[in-house]
Amino acid sequence: SSIALQQSQGKGPIDQNTAIGDIDGVLVEENDTITINGTNRRGKSYQRIVTLSNGDSHTIQGILDSIEDATSNDVNASIDSDGHIVVQDRTAGSSDIGVTIETTVEGLDFGEFITIEEGRYSVNINASVADNNRLKINHINYGSEKTFTISGAASLGIEDNEYNGVDVAGTINGAEGTGSGQALTISDSDESARDIVISVSITPEELEIEGPGQGTVTLLSGIADRMYSEVSSLTNIVNGFVKVRVDSLQLEIDSINSRIDVSNQRLEQRRALYVRRFTKMEMELSRLQSMQQRLSASLSTLPKTSLFMD
Repeated sequence: SSIALQQSQGKGPIDQNTAIGDIDGVLVEENDTITINGTNRRGKSYQRIVTLSNGDSHTIQGILDSIEDATSNDVNASIDSDGHIVVQDRTAGSSDIGVTIETTVEGLDFGEFITIEEGRYSVNINASVADNNRLKINHINYGSEKTFTISGAASLGIEDNEYNGVDVAGTINGAEGTGSGQALTISDSDESARDIVISVSITPEELEIEGPGQGTVTLLSGIADRMYSEVSSLTNIVNGFVKVRVDSLQLEIDSINSRIDVSNQRLEQRRALYVRRFTKMEMELSRLQSMQQRLSASLSTLPKTSLFMD
């Protein structure tokens, strides 16, 4: 906190055992509150409210405990020698911890919490004593991406510099490999290697003494490899079994569709023939009905005669 709190009666800076009512200039009334807001190292917000019944009901240690409990003990909360509340992340690295304290207690002000030192990531390095009784520092991990920088260590016999790791390099079955730390990988473009990965533990000094030929790797086909080959032969997009079968079925489907098209054409031709015949029959029937009507009209106009016999 930015304000250094003092005990009453000139007893000096507060400590963790100081009661809230014993802080200089503070007057506690029943049901006064101290509200603690903040975020933990992962940025999750929290709030704790401490309710006071009188000036002796809570000490500064209670406030510190509330801060630690609210962050699941991710931080250490303490009082420094000047009477400031100090909140420190327990873990190295990037952190989003933050604290604010508000209170209804008359005369009590903790001030603002100011970041004094930002969190930083820890460096994965080992320090040991070399054979010549000098300090030796090396990175725990391997590879060109693993680096660390040393400065101000000339008195220890270590040159100020940025030190980079080295990726393994080499060939497998004559094919150039890709190194990443201790792992040497051959791409799947080499059929005899097929993404094989070798972990290399030889040191540069040993390599210089023993030479580049570091042994023979024999690739045997196990159950998984045979299964891979079988699956590859089935799923090959050019001549795999599945592809051939799909093509064969597609040919059958195309043949059936072709026969359906021919049958539909024949049905359409037959339908058109019957339509023409039916139309012609309708026209002929209409002509006959018209002729019948004319004959009936002609017969109705003939004179009527009677025959008598004596």
